[in-house]
Amino acid sequence: MRFDFDTKPNQVILYMDMLGFRNAIRENDDGTPKINAITTNFPVLEKIIREMFCEDDDIVKFLWMSDSLMLSADISHINDLLWYMFEIQKDMLLTGLPVRGAICIGNLYHEKNIWGEALVRAVEIEETKSIYPRILIHDDDFAKLQISEEYTPYFKSDNETPNYKYIDPISFNFDRCMENAFVNSNGIWATLNVLISDIEKQYEKYCSNVSVREKWKWLASVCISIFQRNEDKIRQALELNKSTNMRIQTFDECMERLDAILKWHGQ
Repeated sequence: MRFDFDTKPNQVILYMDMLGFRNAIRENDDGTPKINAITTNFPVLEKIIREMFCEDDDIVKFLWMSDSLMLSADISHINDLLWYMFEIQKDMLLTGLPVRGAICIGNLYHEKNIWGEALVRAVEIEETKSIYPRILIHDDDFAKLQISEEYTPYFKSDNETPNYKYIDPISFNFDRCMENAFVNSNGIWATLNVLISDIEKQYEKYCSNVSVREKWKWLASVCISIFQRNEDKIRQALELNKSTNMRIQTFDECMERLDAILKWHGQ
């Protein structure tokens, strides 16, 4: 039997999976009140992300089902889709549920439901190649996209996944924070400390789970690379925080915290 799936060609699909979501469900969804505990109201988080998308706006379509998030758009609207991607990466990372996924171009049907060969490939890449909290795209698909100069620097390559580029969940938003650090002498300490503290907390929490802890170790290594690349600016921004008598750590102390994560179970 043959099927007519009514798909559209030249559609971009971003498929993302929330890492740690299943563990969070097992550990927290027991029907008991969380008294004297710092909690994240998951329905509120879901509402915040869903309200980014206007129901009457068909440029970027969005679907959230359990631990999977899917965004799609015509290939001509890739930059609109990427804007949402970076926002979701930031929000989910700070919630302790970083996303891993893939971007593919191809045939897709996305209305109230979603299917198509582009989605099948994106899921396969997320499950078999992404590994860490990052978004992968094959070089062939990347070459088809007219990506804004604002976003192209954040598509990186490594030896671990040849023929693919990846987008980590930190670089783009950290650069925005770095730009803001010198506006009204905001500094950068709060951003550094929240980011490092989240990684420390999650790594310690899952230190006995090799698969999970390696993903947080990877994020620590991403931070080290970003901080090293921005060392001079970070030091200057920390001086702004220091001038306000704020209790802060030095650049070197921040790096030591991240390095300790890499050395915890051996780099």
